[in-house]
Amino acid sequence: MKQIKDLKTVLHFKKGNYVYRYVLVDRFKYGPKYHYGFDVKEQRMEEEIHALEKDINSRSKQKEDELNLTQKEIWRKYGISSRYL
Repeated sequence: MKQIKDLKTVLHFKKGNYVYRYVLVDRFKYGPKYHYGFDVKEQRMEEEIHALEKDINSRSKQKEDELNLTQKEIWRKYGISSRYL
């Protein structure tokens, strides 16, 4: 995990014609006695890890309702246009 000296609550990055804004949404103490569910290796909270694991089949990497769909059908399901990818 990277240590920083000056904490910025909002970061902006530009890629192509888009600007991406990242906002600090939480802070918590972390140490050997307290970690509040943060997994250093995964860089996620335990709740986030479990939410990802229970919805997605670890073998197919798809959700249960996506198993027989093509990639275009999955994009359509989530309202993603392939021209923006």
